[in-house]
Amino acid sequence: SKNEGIVTLVGAGTRFLLDGNKKKAITSIKEGMKHLMSSTSGGNSAAREKTIKTRSTEADVIQFSGCRDSQTSADAQIGGEATGAMSYALITSLKKSKNQNYTHLLKEMRTLLNGKYTQIPCMSAGRKLVLDDSFAI
Repeated sequence: SKNEGIVTLVGAGTRFLLDGNKKKAITSIKEGMKHLMSSTSGGNSAAREKTIKTRSTEADVIQFSGCRDSQTSADAQIGGEATGAMSYALITSLKKSKNQNYTHLLKEMRTLLNGKYTQIPCMSAGRKLVLDDSFAI
């Protein structure tokens, strides 16, 4: 059911934070998503069918990825801490300027990684996005 899926997903995240076991977390995430997608309000809903047909969503879904599909995202040691290179660039860019639009944020992230890593951060959205709008979480 939907509730089982949510509980499984929350549990997966909590367990990962506690023990760091990626394999168990991924297995639990897959199981949780199966529950969500097979529930009455999930997998076969009209909203899901519309999303598939239009290849978009009415939700505000924005994703930053660490690299292009043909690349690999780098793990990095920055300031003595293990982090993802793109995560570091995102956090650093947001700390540098809290009021910026999507285009500026993505360009700033790419600038921070340019010359240090071969990966090029990308952004995608579930529907048309006005790139000049202010970035907000």
